[in-house]
Amino acid sequence: MTQALLLLVAPIVFSLGSDPMLANECSISASIQPSRPTAIEREPVELVVTFQNSGPVPVRVAMAYPSLGGYGNPGLLLNYGGPPASANGTSNTIESIITIPANSSWTVKVYLQRYAPNPRIGSQRVFWSLQTPCVAENLRQVDLIVQHGSFVIETRSGRPEDLTNLARTYASALDSEDSRKRQEAVEALVVFPDPAVIPYLEQLMKSGYTEQAFDALRKFIGTAAARSVVLSALRSGDRPTVRAALQTLVAWRMPLDVAALDEMASTAPGPVQIEFLKYIQLIQDPNYMPIVNRLISSEDESVSQVARQVAAALASRQK
Repeated sequence: MTQALLLLVAPIVFSLGSDPMLANECSISASIQPSRPTAIEREPVELVVTFQNSGPVPVRVAMAYPSLGGYGNPGLLLNYGGPPASANGTSNTIESIITIPANSSWTVKVYLQRYAPNPRIGSQRVFWSLQTPCVAENLRQVDLIVQHGSFVIETRSGRPEDLTNLARTYASALDSEDSRKRQEAVEALVVFPDPAVIPYLEQLMKSGYTEQAFDALRKFIGTAAARSVVLSALRSGDRPTVRAALQTLVAWRMPLDVAALDEMASTAPGPVQIEFLKYIQLIQDPNYMPIVNRLISSEDESVSQVARQVAAALASRQK
C-alpha cells in the first residue's frame, strides 16, 4: 500500500506545485472501525478512520485534527441513539493537506470520547457521519466527502492497572519521531476519561503540550491528584504553565488559599507575578488585597502598574 503524503499547515498559506494528474473531484470513500473489538471501561476507545481513493489519480483532502472536518466542515460526528444530527462547521488549529495516491488508502486514529460520552459496559452500536472536503491544486474546495455508517463497540470492566498501563503506553509515544504518532498520543491522553492518566499529563506538559494537558486536567475536578498537579505547576515559574494552571482553578471555581498565593507570588519572577495579579482581578476577592499592595511596591514597573490597576478594581468593587 502506498503511503499518503501528509503536509501539516497552520494556517494554509502556501500553494502546491502544479500537477495535472491531481483530481478535481473526490473519488474517496471512508470507513470507521474500532481498532479492537472489545474496549476496557474508561479507556480512550481507539477508532481507525480509513480514506480510500478508488480513482485513477491522486486526490487532495483538506483535514483538521481531531475533527477531521477541515475548511470549517463539521468532520466526524458520533451518536449512540441513531444517526448524528447535523452540526455547524468546526475550526481546528491543526490543518493538513493529505494527498492520497491513486488506488491507495490513508488511515488516521481518533478516539471516541472526543465526539461522544463514554460507552457503557456491554454492546452498543455507534452511528457516525463524516464530512471532509477535497481541494484542487490551488487549495480551493471542489468537492465534499459525505459518508455515514455504524459500528459496534463491546465494553468490559477492567482493572485499574490496565488503565495505568494503557496511559503509560500512550505517554511513551510522545517521544516518537513520527509526528502523526505523537499527535495521536496527545489526543489519546487528552480525552482519557480516567484519573489513571493524571501522572502522564505531567509528562505531556514537559513534552511541550501545556495547554492540552490542562484542558485534560479540568475534567478531573475534585480529584486530589489533579489538584496536586495544578499546585505544582503554579510553582514552576513558567508563565504559560502558571497561566494555564490558574485558568484551571478558575474553571473549577476553586480559589487559592491566601497564604499559599502570597508565598508563590512573592517568589515568582515578574511575568508570573502579573499572571497572579490577573487571577486576583478575575476572582475579585478582597482578602487578596495585601498581596496586591505588596506588589505595587515592586521594582518591576510592569508588575507595579498591573498591581495598581488590580487594586483600583478591588477597591471599586468594595464601594
